Amino acid sequence: MSQSKRKCARMLSRFSTVIQNAVDALAPPVPLLEDFTYHWKMVMKFYVKRNTANKIIIESTNIPAHLDQLLKILLEEEASQESGTTGPCLEYFLQHRLLDLLATLAATDCPPGMRQFIFCYIRRLITQLKYPILPHISVYTPIQRLVGLCNGRQASPTEPDEIQFLCTLCGLICKHPQLTNIFNTQQVSEERRLSINSNVSSTSSEGVRQTIPVSVVNTETPEHRNVCQCLSTDGALPWLNRDSCNCVQAGDATVEEDSNTSKQHVAAETDSSKISPTHSSCESSRDGKDELMSHNCGEPHGLTSPVPSTPDRSSRSSALSGKVDKFLLLDTLLSFLHSADSRVVVKACEGVMVMASLPSDTFAHSVACHSDLCSMLASRLNSMFAAIPPDIDPNDLDEMQVNWGLDSPAWSESSQFPGCRQIAAFLAWLDYCDQLVRESHPIIGTALASSVRSEFLDRSLGPALLEASTASKVLITAFISKCLKQISAPALLTEFLYWLVGENRDPELPGVSTCPIREHLLENCFHEQDEISLETLRLFEVLLEKPNEHVLHCLVLTYLITRSYYDNCASDSLIGSWSDEEDERERHRDSPTLDFSPGSSPVSRTLAPSNINRVLNSFLFLLPQHLHSTNDPDESGYEQYVQDADRQYQACIARCACFAWPSEATFPEPAEYDDSGSSDSRPEADHGRQFYEGPFLRMLFTRLVRLPYQPYEINLQLTGLVSRLAMLPHPYLHEYLLNPLLPVLSEANSLFSTLQLVSSELVTQIPTMKNYKHLLYGTRQKLLGDGSDVLEEENSLLESVVVLEEFCKELAAIAFVKYHHSS
Repeated sequence: MSQSKRKCARMLSRFSTVIQNAVDALAPPVPLLEDFTYHWKMVMKFYVKRNTANKIIIESTNIPAHLDQLLKILLEEEASQESGTTGPCLEYFLQHRLLDLLATLAATDCPPGMRQFIFCYIRRLITQLKYPILPHISVYTPIQRLVGLCNGRQASPTEPDEIQFLCTLCGLICKHPQLTNIFNTQQVSEERRLSINSNVSSTSSEGVRQTIPVSVVNTETPEHRNVCQCLSTDGALPWLNRDSCNCVQAGDATVEEDSNTSKQHVAAETDSSKISPTHSSCESSRDGKDELMSHNCGEPHGLTSPVPSTPDRSSRSSALSGKVDKFLLLDTLLSFLHSADSRVVVKACEGVMVMASLPSDTFAHSVACHSDLCSMLASRLNSMFAAIPPDIDPNDLDEMQVNWGLDSPAWSESSQFPGCRQIAAFLAWLDYCDQLVRESHPIIGTALASSVRSEFLDRSLGPALLEASTASKVLITAFISKCLKQISAPALLTEFLYWLVGENRDPELPGVSTCPIREHLLENCFHEQDEISLETLRLFEVLLEKPNEHVLHCLVLTYLITRSYYDNCASDSLIGSWSDEEDERERHRDSPTLDFSPGSSPVSRTLAPSNINRVLNSFLFLLPQHLHSTNDPDESGYEQYVQDADRQYQACIARCACFAWPSEATFPEPAEYDDSGSSDSRPEADHGRQFYEGPFLRMLFTRLVRLPYQPYEINLQLTGLVSRLAMLPHPYLHEYLLNPLLPVLSEANSLFSTLQLVSSELVTQIPTMKNYKHLLYGTRQKLLGDGSDVLEEENSLLESVVVLEEFCKELAAIAFVKYHHSS
């Protein structure tokens, strides 16, 4: 039918409604119940003409107008009733199970367009009525059938109406959590199902499957008989046949009921007599007045009390249907994640988030253990990751800012690049998973985070990193960094971090690793291609930015907390730390910890040593004066770094306040070395043990030694990593990195000894250059962008002098700021 004909049909329908309303206005007022039954009769009258029932679209009929009048009467009656009471119209509506027939009409889509209208109509019904009708069996049973009709895996013009209907149910369940089990119930186990089937086999030997509502079968009015005949006669509805008239199936959802069980429900709801459970039940009749159309409107039956969804009822239903672990509403919402309409997908995601945030621990545990929610969301990450092209520029990836929802990035000609939409789709879905973990019930959030690790990290991202070609290593590493930056949910972030650094918190021996991902990343830091090394260093910087104690412990702290780098045999005149008496006194204190809470004044002799001036001068004069790239007093000092270091340190102590780190660097008790208490386990015997700083610190020190011969970008990233470590308020890490006067074992590496090696190399190489003072000044101006005196040829030696000079100033500023906050 053309568009003009449809508009004409709608106009005629509205015109007839206007005429009908005019007639009603001139006629004497009638009781609401009589008016209610009149409009219901008019709806049923349409199905008398069975030959044209499936040929006329719903807009050409009066069905929408009459159903709207039914809702209007219910609302008018509710407004006139006292709070908590029901009127005769609502009693009639519930007792005679009118929604059952509407659900059947929606399943058959008779007339065409009926399904779409019913979804909208029932959504208005359950939201506009203040009386809680949803727990009533005559309401939630047909609504369950309507939920079963929704199927996002099959494209349908009613998708928007279906998802709006489902989201409305989610909102009502969120408002009334006691309704959760009605639409999302974990069914009985297989053993329980077989047991129930054996018990009911004798009563269901006929094997009759009945989906035409019992209320339709139980009503003997001519109109209802015509409706049943219309729905079960060949030719009336081409997609139905006589054998399937009692089993209305839509998509993957088939609603099945045992006939005897249905009769028991009817007996509890009405005073009707028993019905013979045969295929001709739609046409059965009995003597007496019609119960629906000819019922005495002035004397309706009493309102049947709502029947809750009991375990026995749900178990029996699941046993008869043969389905196990069914979450009706949640599974239906998940099916719409496959829709081609992005708006439908977003609404489905919102509904899933509402269901996952329900406060019921039982429901959350059932979903986590038996639902496909977690595995489906994680597998979707896999498919989106696999669709990303392998030739994307990592710089384009880092600049993308994508959030989940309808707001997609504004693609301009300058911002578009091959694969941008695939990356945007993946990042948006990752952001949704992150929000879902953060907003959902803790049980579901933890299960989803675990599924993301097992399904995506272990099966896709991990192998992609370990088996990537040289050209793909940069992209995969940048991809991991981007994921870490976008994740904020604690449970999901923990899974990512544990996947990267491993779960073992004990120190490892040189050459031995328990985490293949971390080992591979550390190896990439020494890759022959500088791009791979640079991107891996950036990934470690992102790791250090995350406030996670486990990452810091596994990478650095587990190798320092024994203080085995300290040389106890050094003379007192060389000790730049505490005296032995202070050390002994501090060691017997009751677990001192740093307190950086607001209003507190943390004091630490380790972070604020008395010889702070000597510490600062050690860094400032590490590089000889004749190699300084500037003689300007305003640029030669560390004061320019103090303000920025103070801001960063305050943010750092706020992130680390919950870690309960000690306040002083003291030797552990002998029992922490060896329970036997032998002489070899005493701290004084540490000089006989080889100190190992761990693979991460060893990587940093090794690359720092190469400072004069590395690209400027790598040197800048490397010194930034060390500065972040030095900023941490951990006493052992502080004295190991920022106390040049600390007596360390001769074979132990330290930051200051490493920088001394670099300085010695530069002192040897730089003076051999002609006019090197001018070259140093020009290099500084080029790197800082402050002048036009730019060298034509880059020189890594000259650049490394500027990097080392500024790095020492930054370390001095960090030591000064930590002294100021801890003294």
